Amino acid sequence: MKQFLVNLICSADGGIPVWLQVGSGHETDSQTFAGLMRAFAEPWEIPDLIVADAALYSEPNLQQVGRLPWLSRVPHTLKAAPTLAAAYEISRAVSVSVLCASGLSEVTAPMAIAAGAAGVGVGSAVNKLDNPLAMVAVVRKLAESLQTAKVAARA
Repeated sequence: MKQFLVNLICSADGGIPVWLQVGSGHETDSQTFAGLMRAFAEPWEIPDLIVADAALYSEPNLQQVGRLPWLSRVPHTLKAAPTLAAAYEISRAVSVSVLCASGLSEVTAPMAIAAGAAGVGVGSAVNKLDNPLAMVAVVRKLAESLQTAKVAARA
C-alpha cells in the first residue's frame, strides 16, 4: 500500500501553516526532522525557535541541525534524561553550584549547563575506557562541545 506523510510547519501565533513538504509514509520523523528543519530554514532568515517533539533528539539530528535554535523534550529513554532533570530542579532549589555528571556525552553536556549545572563531571564518560589517550580524547570532546555551546549562546 502506498503511504505518504505531510510534514507541516506552523507559526507560533495562531498555528498558521507556513511550510509544507510531502514525504514517504515509510520514513520516521526521527530520521527526517533535522533535514526538514534545515530545508525550512534555508530560504528564510533563521527562525527565532523551532519546537519539535522528542523524535528530534538524537546525536545525528542534533549534529545536522547545527546552529538552528530548537526546543525539544529529552526522551526518557536517554540515559542522561534523569541527570538533566535533576540538575534543573536542584539548581532552582539551592544557592550553591550544581555539578551534573551521570551519563553525559558531548551532546548532553551543554544541555546540563543550560539546565542549570555549573559544571559537568567526566567519570561516567571515561570510566569505561582503559586507554589514557582515549580518556583524554573524550574529555576534549566534552570541553569542545561546551565551548561550542557557549559561543552559540552568545550569538
